[in-house]
Amino acid sequence: MDKRAFLGLVGGAALVAPVGLHLLGSGAGHNNSDSSLAGINPGAGEVPPTQGRGGNRALSTRLQDQFGNIHRLFSDQPDEHITLMHFMSLDGLERSGKVENLKAIAGHLKDDLNRDVRLYTITTQPDIDTQSELFAFSDRHQLPEGWYLLTGSWVDVFRVGDKFTKGHWHHNSADEAQRISTNLLHYGLPKHGLWGAFGIGTEPEFAASRVSWLKGALVKQDELTRAGPSILA
Repeated sequence: MDKRAFLGLVGGAALVAPVGLHLLGSGAGHNNSDSSLAGINPGAGEVPPTQGRGGNRALSTRLQDQFGNIHRLFSDQPDEHITLMHFMSLDGLERSGKVENLKAIAGHLKDDLNRDVRLYTITTQPDIDTQSELFAFSDRHQLPEGWYLLTGSWVDVFRVGDKFTKGHWHHNSADEAQRISTNLLHYGLPKHGLWGAFGIGTEPEFAASRVSWLKGALVKQDELTRAGPSILA
């Protein structure tokens, strides 16, 4: 296995950069979506609702990426990085045919916002998608630097999922993973609790326009405060 180096990872060894698009710049087996989530996306140019989606507090989770590095979301996330996150098993991602589109979305956001981008794919089948399976998938599709495939315990996977689909699924059994929306790609500035979402099949150019409201937040980053009318726990 080639080893590769990444920014801001906990417990990582010196690793070699992967082939392909560099999102960081220099330096479910099923497509099951909860229909009740269908109306949460705002129109272009609007600031999306953030309540119950991600929040701005570090999660006590330990998720492992395809190279064996541990991610603690979002305490190891640099403030200036844009985060993209979605939930889908490797089988689901393979069959969705959306790998290239996700690469393109991340690339457009990086160019449009002039910020590094991190893309997290959190498996909804952690018992099947082991670290070695994640690595094989990443190598086969030549995923770019900055795209992390994450797995872990059911508890940790569900803890993250509950922050992004609060009220729509529970984490009392593996079967409940089928209730995670795998159609949504969440984006935002996690340390500030600013989040929005659109479909993973969204055209890259349109995705960039949907995220354009973050430009003002990035310019005034030092002035940002918690998003939403109540604490996002």
